[in-house]
Amino acid sequence: MRVNQIKSCPACGPNPSICQEYPLDIVSIGDDVYQVMSRGHHHPEAFIKAVEESPYNEWGLGMPDYLWFKAVPCDGGVRYFPSQGRGSFPVTYAQESPKGERYRDFLESKVGAQ
Repeated sequence: MRVNQIKSCPACGPNPSICQEYPLDIVSIGDDVYQVMSRGHHHPEAFIKAVEESPYNEWGLGMPDYLWFKAVPCDGGVRYFPSQGRGSFPVTYAQESPKGERYRDFLESKVGAQ
């Protein structure tokens, strides 16, 4: 198991063998809203750190979420849509959030509360 992946997730349950097939690779999928994803269900901290080190580090992100997407070819590229049907794959996903609701703000509030 890779270090950056979780041992279980809501979508895969206690056996995340599906999630282990995907490396942590950040892709920007948003148009008007800043959205990033990586195939596979990765640990939130590893995912946010990878985004911060990527060229897509433009906006503060909210809490990463575990979803299932489908890739659909269109106009010389690929569009990603939420789907749990045939051909879908697990993703770690996050989108821009206003100040105070960002992942880093959440971590700071937890540390400050201790």
